[in-house]
Amino acid sequence: MKKINLLLLATLLAGTCLAATPTSVYTVGDATTLGETWASKNQTANFFVSGDTVIFQSYVCYSSTSGQEWIGYTGSGSAGKTWDAMGCFKGSTTWFTKDSKVAGTRTSRAYLFNVTNCVSVLFYGNPDDASRSIIANIYEIGENGVAGTTVVKSTNISGKGAAIGKIEGLDGSKSYQVQILGSDGSNGLFYEIAFVATPAAKDNATLSAITINGEKLEGFAPETTEYNVELPFGTTVVPVVAATPTSSKATVSVTQATAVNGKATIHVVAEDGTTTKDYTVQFSVAAAASEDATLASLSIDGKAIADFKADSLNYTYSVAYKAEAIPVISAEANDETATVVITQATAIPGTATIVVTAQAGNKTTYTVEISRADAIKHLTVVPFSNGAKGAINESDLTVTVPYLNGTAVPTLVADSIQVSGDTVTGNKPVATYNADGTITLKGIDNKEAIYTVVTHPLSAIAMTENVVTFDSTELYIFAPYGWEAARGWKFAKKVNDETNMRDASGNTRIYMALPPADSVQLTSGTSARAVVIYVNGAKSSVTKTAETGKTITLTLSQDENNFVAIESNQTSGDGGFTKIQLFNPSEPIGSALDQTQVEAKATKVIRNGQLLIIREGKTYTVQGVEVE
Repeated sequence: MKKINLLLLATLLAGTCLAATPTSVYTVGDATTLGETWASKNQTANFFVSGDTVIFQSYVCYSSTSGQEWIGYTGSGSAGKTWDAMGCFKGSTTWFTKDSKVAGTRTSRAYLFNVTNCVSVLFYGNPDDASRSIIANIYEIGENGVAGTTVVKSTNISGKGAAIGKIEGLDGSKSYQVQILGSDGSNGLFYEIAFVATPAAKDNATLSAITINGEKLEGFAPETTEYNVELPFGTTVVPVVAATPTSSKATVSVTQATAVNGKATIHVVAEDGTTTKDYTVQFSVAAAASEDATLASLSIDGKAIADFKADSLNYTYSVAYKAEAIPVISAEANDETATVVITQATAIPGTATIVVTAQAGNKTTYTVEISRADAIKHLTVVPFSNGAKGAINESDLTVTVPYLNGTAVPTLVADSIQVSGDTVTGNKPVATYNADGTITLKGIDNKEAIYTVVTHPLSAIAMTENVVTFDSTELYIFAPYGWEAARGWKFAKKVNDETNMRDASGNTRIYMALPPADSVQLTSGTSARAVVIYVNGAKSSVTKTAETGKTITLTLSQDENNFVAIESNQTSGDGGFTKIQLFNPSEPIGSALDQTQVEAKATKVIRNGQLLIIREGKTYTVQGVEVE
């Protein structure tokens, strides 16, 4: 970049109202070649299609082996594809997985564009789209560069067939964020979006840009007319100045400098033929060679190091244990006269060096130490003698096993431990149960992780009424995957690999310690979810939860406390129960019926679905009320 000295400071400050807006704000111009879709509409506007780089955010973009794509039909990443919320429009891109350049919208995934000098926004709906709505919302960007939360203007298009959504009446002096999204959660498709520029005044004789040898003049402002540019020491070739008028109907003529210490003059004549403005660029040559031998940026495999600082010389970078490709380092010097020589690492582990030599000859050396991360190794299933499987916490390396308080502390079933992680020729990490009750997991890199086994006693609830509805505060429930008020108790799919460790985190199970009772009833949160259920160690015949909102009933022991385990058996998707209720109508509490006599002389029967008690020829409800 060229070093400049702004002569008209007051003029510069007067023209900085947009300087605080995001750097990705796109300035709409009035000279535009329109796409085929817009050409027949006689619209004068800037438009974006696949490959444009001024998109502020592309939330629905993912990376794939065939390049990056915009996608609107998929609610989550497909297998083998990695989500990348900000990576679109770099390299090979398309707007959708179809041949046509169509962008998809949904309420949960929006396209955002930042623009200024814009008075209208238009977007063209896909003529083959189904009858679904697409919305455009306009938010004003403040001087702090942050978009507001209040919609200042909005419109939508709906129905099958070609349609143009249009928002007019915007203030061209302001910056706006334009949001395009679906209105009902369904997919909506549009071909192009266009931004109509503020009409250029006929007396507009300002410039929108000045370039020097093809590079934009740093610090340029349309109302600042005089600039000083210092050229590097030793410069002998006179720079070439070019300029672009704000109005395409204005004319520009440039009188180039005749020496490296000369002045270039730019003369602008407005459309009206009488209004003019002159800009000057005074060049000078630095008196001494630059001693700046620092870097402006440092990148690894094309991604900038987030914590890079010019005065910080040493960096470390870790790759996956099984990585084969050696990371490639790239860098850019702060001073254009400096040279950068990079010696790449030749192996992993290894060191890359970056030597920056200033114009004056002084040097600075940066290093990047490349290492290999530990091999991935996880416990995935840790079974115990009471039938429970431990909840594995990878952050503190603990395995927590629930059990029924008052019963023997469960022991580890060591030969049934399951693991996952990096493998070489089929060899997996090896788990060893130690005499001190810990578990050692050794990876293929021969490094170890030691897990501590923690026992978690569950005391059965003391029932004080015939029906108890659980509300997540129970100490007698152990549900590692968690609770949400709207969804209840949750469990996750069973996945045992290094990319999705839900099972290894113990997130697939719900355990309950219950008193002697008739039954426990589970209300499904999602439809037809596969489960494995154990009641007091015996596998239940129930293998699926009921359809949404329906219940399944598990018969309990009426003589002793119960230990109920619910394990997800899903291969995909999640499940859960919105309600768990414990029933004990056979043992009415606080009833007028004498319980001792009931146990000795009463008979239980069910009539019309109602449990009744017959004693000495009379019939009672479980609450002790006599019935005819």
